[in-house]
Amino acid sequence: MKKNSLLILCSIFINIHAQESFTLKQAISFALENAYTAKNAKADVVSAKKKVNETTSIGLPQVNAEGNFQNFIDIPTQVIPANAFNPMADPSLLVPVQFGTKYNTSAAITASQLLFDGSYIVGLQAAKTYKELSEKAAAKNENEIKELVTQAYFTVLIAEENLRIIDSSLLNIKKNYSDAQQFNALGFNEEQDVDQLKLTLNNLQNLRNRSHNQVEITYRMLKFQMGYELEKQLKIVDNLNTILAELNAENTLNKELNITQNTDYSLLETQRKLMQLNLKKERFGYLPSLAAFFTHQQSAFRNEFNFFENKPWYPSTIWGLKLKIPIFDSGIKMSKTAQAKIDLEKIETQQKQLEQALKLKAYANQSDFLLAVEKFNNEKENVMLAEKIYNKTLIKYKEGIASSLELTQAHTQWLNAQGNYISSMYELLNAKNQLDKILNN
Repeated sequence: MKKNSLLILCSIFINIHAQESFTLKQAISFALENAYTAKNAKADVVSAKKKVNETTSIGLPQVNAEGNFQNFIDIPTQVIPANAFNPMADPSLLVPVQFGTKYNTSAAITASQLLFDGSYIVGLQAAKTYKELSEKAAAKNENEIKELVTQAYFTVLIAEENLRIIDSSLLNIKKNYSDAQQFNALGFNEEQDVDQLKLTLNNLQNLRNRSHNQVEITYRMLKFQMGYELEKQLKIVDNLNTILAELNAENTLNKELNITQNTDYSLLETQRKLMQLNLKKERFGYLPSLAAFFTHQQSAFRNEFNFFENKPWYPSTIWGLKLKIPIFDSGIKMSKTAQAKIDLEKIETQQKQLEQALKLKAYANQSDFLLAVEKFNNEKENVMLAEKIYNKTLIKYKEGIASSLELTQAHTQWLNAQGNYISSMYELLNAKNQLDKILNN
């Protein structure tokens, strides 16, 4: 038993000291390095860089080596007139002859260099723009991670605050219930008063259990958004009251929307560049392409397999230019060019639509934030009023002026006010989070 107890204590000690503590900024920084989507976005950027290297290499010298070995089991046979060897032979007589050797082998090395190709030039520009697109997609992903982690962090803070309030209420009700039991034993109140408080106590205990479970769920959601192991312990450091105190509504509302800095708009702008390059590529398809090549080959012919002996190999060396001029393709390039032009027009229309949508969303988010601030202030005042009513009702109850039902109603009203206050906190923080996202704060 002593050994088991010691092991349990050691396990608790290790778990407590193994947990990591995070402020909101630290949680976001951790997520930007470890979130699953962040890792994939970084991998996409690296892949895009490799794509640029791949495209660049197409226009650089290409060198290839080739080897060939042939074993003629049956050497090809041809027939020629017999009088080709013997003028006295019958002209109609054909003589079979075999040309070639049993073993043939060759080794060649070929170098080529693209001198001009309009499609390659545009393709290289497109590859670089594609890399830019992946980088902007990664930036958009970072913004989404910040939003999700911030929202999850706030949810944990709200859930813990809600649990703290319920625990405080539960402590008060337990004391009132204990006092009621004692008063009932002395004959100062009715059994119904005790039962009423017991009913409130049970309901509050159930609410507390659900709230405690909600805290566990919100912590797991935060870990998931951060890319943090679900089994490991995590502690949040920031205080809800401090965050609310630092929230400056005036500064937030004074910031204006900068559409060009919006990640969605920036991403679409890069896509528009790709569409422009695609149109340019199709138009460049009408231009000729020019490439240079050089080939050197060594060949050997043997009737015996003795290629490694000091016997002759026969060289062949060639260099040249290859010019390709498109003349007629039955309208394929024209159709592709028209399609590319339509795609470009479509994405320009999407840009205009997104610009208006962002302005509309910014206006809506600012309105939501203003309403959330007003609601928060009202609910904060309501909590103070409900608490004041409850405290007065509690005094009356202890003096025998108010019934347990009135006390329960006052307590429920106060608890509901607290719940509304907690809800308004979440709405305010979420509204601020959404507004910060669209304003790139």
